[in-house]
Amino acid sequence: MNEIGSFAFLGCSKLISIKLPVSLNRIDGYVFGGCSSLTSIELPGGVNEIESGAFRGCSSLTSIELPASVNEIGSSVFEDCINLKEINVDGNNINYESKDGILYDKNQTKLICCPQGKAGDIIIPASVTSIGESVFSGCRSLTEINVDGNNVKYTSKDGILYDKNQTELICCPQGKAGDIVIPASVTIIGRQAFIGCSKLTSIELQEGVSQIWWGAFTNCSSLSEIKLPESLTSIMPDAFSGCKGLTLLVYKGSYAETYALEEGLTYRYIDDSNDCSHTFQTTIVKATTKKNGSITKTCTKCGERTKEIIYAATTIKLSKTSYTYNKKNHKPSVTVKDNKGKILKNKKDYTVTYPKAMKNVGSYTITIKLKGNYKGTVKKTFQIIPKGTQISKITPKKKGFALKWKKQTLQTTGYEIAYSTNKKFTKKTTETITIGKNKAVSITVSKLKARKKYYIKIRTYKKIKLNGKSKKLYSSWSKVKTVTTKK
Repeated sequence: MNEIGSFAFLGCSKLISIKLPVSLNRIDGYVFGGCSSLTSIELPGGVNEIESGAFRGCSSLTSIELPASVNEIGSSVFEDCINLKEINVDGNNINYESKDGILYDKNQTKLICCPQGKAGDIIIPASVTSIGESVFSGCRSLTEINVDGNNVKYTSKDGILYDKNQTELICCPQGKAGDIVIPASVTIIGRQAFIGCSKLTSIELQEGVSQIWWGAFTNCSSLSEIKLPESLTSIMPDAFSGCKGLTLLVYKGSYAETYALEEGLTYRYIDDSNDCSHTFQTTIVKATTKKNGSITKTCTKCGERTKEIIYAATTIKLSKTSYTYNKKNHKPSVTVKDNKGKILKNKKDYTVTYPKAMKNVGSYTITIKLKGNYKGTVKKTFQIIPKGTQISKITPKKKGFALKWKKQTLQTTGYEIAYSTNKKFTKKTTETITIGKNKAVSITVSKLKARKKYYIKIRTYKKIKLNGKSKKLYSSWSKVKTVTTKK
């Protein structure tokens, strides 16, 4: 064996250890994904490729050594390995190297992966000129990222990573706690710079910051407010996602105010003396199934505004769209979700109207009417199909066969029989016969090919009226039977 296929042990949460064959040379994607009890693993000396996500979610893994043979490592290989403290590399490896348990390229010019269980502080060597994307994501116990003072591309201050001239804040370690003041030289808050910094209680941005990138403050759950300077000209979407209870402090008429309104974030003005006994006027734009709505509150005295987005009710589904007739009433439940996945509430956000009777074979329409902060009406249909039947006997005939089946007269009009020389019932090889009497139980088919194997199945149908037109509703097909015709 030289390869373990993708997802081979995915989700084997009780797997504690495993011995890999010495002939193994590749570990495919997500092979050990979610093996949360796997405490250690020894990779054979011939492994040269480890694909994306191979050990993702191996939360009990504390250390791993990569053989000298490994020359290619995919992305997110050790993602969610929250207790992994060291990634070591055989000293003879020509592509990779490790220092203090952190993975680099051979010449330590690129920092590839910091294990998520790494705690305390780290020092990035002077040789590093490139740091991979999201390298420190999930490193919840990392409190400081320091840089060797001779590094030509990066620098650090108070354990936070910047570019050399401290114009871009690249990464704040997630274990950083308390409050921080960002240097006046910083003009850019980088992508996901503070993501997951849940212990930070205060962040002070100086005038001069012009850009805040995507996800910069995602899940900074302890931040109650943050002051956004007038110098800002660009804030990417989701910069403050997951920051529940956060209030943005903005200047009236600034770009930051416009951003807060468009994103539906809570804000107040920096120059507000807070002496205003606010009197808010509320404007509601109801959401539909296609467009977001909003709730805007504007103070009639000072002009302070907050805007809450009402996300569109984009998903409306029935629990089932097809039932088989069984003499009982059927009533599928309705689920309505907005475009963020939130489940809306029946009677508060919408009402459901069902047909009076939903028992016989037919097509039924359910009406969902949005209400409250939503508007619009949606109709969903479901069917009750006839109960099927089964083939009871097939007798081969000269260039044909005789077929018998179980009679099914309740809520049916007749039967449809399909026979084919191909077990997949392809269009070119398949013929159908419609029998318009539901009390029929047999038929003889002739003029077929001699000594030929045929595949046969049967189903019931019922004619109904739908929107003034005649339509057939079919049962499921029976099990397929075979017969070989005689000469």
